[in-house]
Amino acid sequence: MPHWGDKQSLTLEAADPAWLSDISLLRLQGRSAWIRSLNKNHRGLLRVDGGA
Repeated sequence: MPHWGDKQSLTLEAADPAWLSDISLLRLQGRSAWIRSLNKNHRGLLRVDGGA
């Protein structure tokens, strides 16, 4: 079991008829997660997701 760790990701998706797509689309998603040791036998985990 890890004592600490971080993970972040950012995703961008785009589509447009000029690129031979059927639709126009722009989507941005971000995610982040943190894990930390609180004691020898306890861990804390925090996750955050967002998008537009």
